[in-house]
Amino acid sequence: MDLIRCYHNLMNFEFLKIDKNFQVENCRVDNVNNIIKELYKRIIIPLYIPVLILISFMLIFKSKENTNYPKYRFLIFLIGFSTIILSEMTIRFISADLTKNIKFFIISIILIITLYYNYLVKFKHLKTLK
Repeated sequence: MDLIRCYHNLMNFEFLKIDKNFQVENCRVDNVNNIIKELYKRIIIPLYIPVLILISFMLIFKSKENTNYPKYRFLIFLIGFSTIILSEMTIRFISADLTKNIKFFIISIILIITLYYNYLVKFKHLKTLK
């Protein structure tokens, strides 16, 4: 909360009712980029955990007896690994402009929705096969 208050006060936002007289160590204008990166690490990066879980659940769509299962498992590993790399790389692109940072938040939300929709379609298809 202190980071949010600090960022709120430094950017002179008016949408939150936050006391302007509070003091936080290192809450200075020259630290805005570090504050934003830390907020990103604490708020957005945890959204990639459900993405990684949904990616690993993709293994249940193929049987272990399938001849292509080792390749499929390796593909799932590469997708998960690239997701981790993507989440860590986006930290470098975080800037002081809030509107530019929203796209990195949207990336994680789109990934979650896309993977979840994929599961709904697959399970609906499996349900109709029975």
